Amino acid sequence: MANRVVMDANGLKVSKPGVDVLTASMADLLLDSNAQMLQVLDSGVFAGVPQNATRTVTLPDLGFVPLVYFYPASGFIRATFSGNTVEFFSETAGTWSVYWAIFNVPRG
Repeated sequence: MANRVVMDANGLKVSKPGVDVLTASMADLLLDSNAQMLQVLDSGVFAGVPQNATRTVTLPDLGFVPLVYFYPASGFIRATFSGNTVEFFSETAGTWSVYWAIFNVPRG
């Protein structure tokens, strides 16, 4: 029977069922405590924004351009990057809203 869990000086690893954790590839691991975990650095919502208005999020200096995810709650939203800022804009008639989140992984 294959070992599925190991914790040692290298951290904690859990493999998929039937895969020996000691020889498992990254694709066969369910958990590797040494792997970079996706974390939300900041998030928010801009709601009820008037047509043609811009909303800006200033990013911290992380040494890289982070992944920014946004989801329009209403309207068609455009996002642009410039330096360390993200600008959200919409020409949608009436008001618009957008949910956004900044993650700790470089945008690639």
